[in-house]
Amino acid sequence: MLDEATTFLVFMFSLILLVVLMVFVRKLEREHFTPLSMWLLSWTALYALSMIFGSVYDYTLAGLSSMLFLIFAYAFGGICAVQLLGIRKFKLEAPVKALRAPIWIEPICILAGLYGAFQLRSGFAEAGVGSGDFLSSAAANAAALYSGQYVLPTTANIGYAMLMAGAYFSVLRFAVRRQSKLGAAFLALIVLTAMLWTFTTTTRIYTAMVVIWALCSFLAASVINGTPISLFNRKIVLRGLAVLAPLVFFILLVQSIRLNKGGVGDLSDAFDHMRPWIGGTISAYSVWLDQTWDDDLSFGSYLFRAPLKMLGVETQDRFEILRIGNGQYSNATTMLRAVIQDFGIFNGALVLFALGFLSVKSYKDTLRGSYIGSVFLVVFYAIALFASNNWIFLYGSRIYAVIAMCGLVQFVLWTNGWRAERGLLYKPSFPPNRFKEARAARESKVPFEGARPLRRIPLRRFPEVRHER
Repeated sequence: MLDEATTFLVFMFSLILLVVLMVFVRKLEREHFTPLSMWLLSWTALYALSMIFGSVYDYTLAGLSSMLFLIFAYAFGGICAVQLLGIRKFKLEAPVKALRAPIWIEPICILAGLYGAFQLRSGFAEAGVGSGDFLSSAAANAAALYSGQYVLPTTANIGYAMLMAGAYFSVLRFAVRRQSKLGAAFLALIVLTAMLWTFTTTTRIYTAMVVIWALCSFLAASVINGTPISLFNRKIVLRGLAVLAPLVFFILLVQSIRLNKGGVGDLSDAFDHMRPWIGGTISAYSVWLDQTWDDDLSFGSYLFRAPLKMLGVETQDRFEILRIGNGQYSNATTMLRAVIQDFGIFNGALVLFALGFLSVKSYKDTLRGSYIGSVFLVVFYAIALFASNNWIFLYGSRIYAVIAMCGLVQFVLWTNGWRAERGLLYKPSFPPNRFKEARAARESKVPFEGARPLRRIPLRRFPEVRHER
């Protein structure tokens, strides 16, 4: 294990390299924000948090160097894709046909999420897990989930997956169709439903995953609209912090309820308990590589654990609780552990190179107006953002979410095409204000879209009436 001074120097050197690479990528991409930028931003933030909160943990030189090598392998694949696919020269333009989703999609997704939450709670009650008041039973439910005493039913997983799919469509409304009020209302209901899942099990990832999925959907929706949004924008950062602050408080509150088995205690104790989750993932990866990994490759059974379970293939669960120092433990070993577990370090670097290339390829497909491509762009954004914690597709609900999104997008495209062929125009629930557009057009002397030319009305001629004196 490295001493504290050596660890600080290695972290500082790695952080400088990541910042320099991120600046280079930003100049290379110009106004674009591909999953490559998300990947580098996620790892840079993790290294900074580890320097602040994780200095008391254990690290190895082999773990830190191999991690940096694999991070750069993904980045090199993305850079090659940016250069070869001509992302910089791609002309930004909005799609010819917008994805006009029916208004009933989000309510169905919310109802499915509520059904899954209530089914989850009733399942705990039937199993005799949760007893007592709501908070005490929620803490007991979390213990039953992590110990394997209770397994989520498939219908509950599908209900949560529909919540994630609903987040995609709600964000798409105000990012593409400018229905900000309707989309924001649906998104707020979806997040509240995810919070119900979190309160049922005191599992913070249920709310965090919906928020992550909504953020990645917003980035993908801005790309398909021809106006990519970068997370390096000052307004975006300030709004993100405004949303993140209450979310962090909510997660600390839920963690305190779990620690006190139904009561609310000191939030500082909850933060100390969450410290390995915030700044200990690099240490957990180093300890796993040094003490647990035995060079036994699983050849995809870790990365594809969720789809294999959906197909009925049993795989070995590898969620070791690792002692990372300071008397604390962690099982969050970053996505890189999954890659090494399946393919090794050098073959894993090739896999990450291909993943980086494909992520930028999905970005270009979305720029061309592919809505199915935007679904996969959401996936690549989410992989890059969550990679500093763990492999995002360890659980089947996220696979179901991707399947539901692809199916709903294809259904909406088919129905829109069917209506267009028959001349049935889709009327949005909240049409744009034509009066404001007409006034702006008169002031700028530029005709607005949808304006109708004024029809000259001929004056009626009345017969002359002579008045005799």
